[in-house]
Amino acid sequence: MDGFSGLYAADDGHALAKHIGRAFEARHQPRKADVFRPELFFLNGTTMTALIPEVRRVRNYPDSVNQAQGEAIAEGTCAFLGRTYRPPGPLDTRVREPQPGLVTPDSALHAAARAPAEKPKQYLLARSHGEWSDDDVRTIVDFYYTTAGAVGLDPLLVVAQLVEETGHLTSFWSQRPRRNFAGIGVTGNPGEGVSFPDRKTAVHGHTGRLLAYSLPKGTGNQAQNQLINEALSFHSLPADRFGVAPTLKGLAGTWATDAQYAVKLAAVANDILT
Repeated sequence: MDGFSGLYAADDGHALAKHIGRAFEARHQPRKADVFRPELFFLNGTTMTALIPEVRRVRNYPDSVNQAQGEAIAEGTCAFLGRTYRPPGPLDTRVREPQPGLVTPDSALHAAARAPAEKPKQYLLARSHGEWSDDDVRTIVDFYYTTAGAVGLDPLLVVAQLVEETGHLTSFWSQRPRRNFAGIGVTGNPGEGVSFPDRKTAVHGHTGRLLAYSLPKGTGNQAQNQLINEALSFHSLPADRFGVAPTLKGLAGTWATDAQYAVKLAAVANDILT
C-alpha cells in the first residue's frame, strides 16, 4: 500500500480518518481508501474514538515527505477535535491565533475565543438591544460562549454574526416570541422565518447551523454532530452548504447574498474587541 489509509470500526473513527486524509491530499501526499475493520481489538475494545493510521510502505523517505505526513496527521486530528492547527516552526514564524483588531474575512471559525465574554456583553449593553433586558443580554452571550466553545467555534465570531443579523438584538425576528438571532429562514416575506421556544434553544439553533457551514457533512465529532442535528431540525440545510465556511469569507454568498458579508462580520468583531 502506498498512501494514507485509516482502519476504523466506528463512525467517529472514520470521520477522523477523513479529516487526516484531506490533510494528506492538501499536501499532495498519496491517499488510499479507508478500511472498515470491526474485528480489531484496538478499535472495538474502547468507547473512545479509535483509528489505526496506515501511511505508506516501509522505506526511507526524504525528511520533507516525512514531515508533510506527520503534519497531515496532526492537522487532521486538530480538525476532528475542532481545534486550530499550529504548524511547527521557530517561535517567530509559528502561526498564532489572531490578535485583537486582526479579525479578517480569512479568520477561521474554529479557534479559541478571541475575546472574553465581557467584551460582547459591554458592546451590546452600550447600545439599544430591543425588548431584551440587560440580564437577558448577559444570559444570551453566556449561552453563546458556552455553546460555541464546546464545539470549537470562536464565540466572538458567532456573537458578531448575531449583532450583524439582528441590528444589536433590535430586529423584529430577534424579539420574543420569535427569538431568531441569525435571520434563519427569514426571506422578507410576511411570516417567513424560524421561531425558537427559548433563548438557549435559539442559541443552539444559530450556533449549530453555523457549525454545519464550517464542517464537511459527517466529519464532526459527537458533540458537534449533536448540535448540528438539533439546529437543522428547525430548518434544514442544502447539501452544498455543508463545509463551505471554514473561514468567515465562506459565509459571503452562502449564509447571506451580500458579497461584503464577511467583511462586515470582521468589522463587527473588531468593534467588539476595541
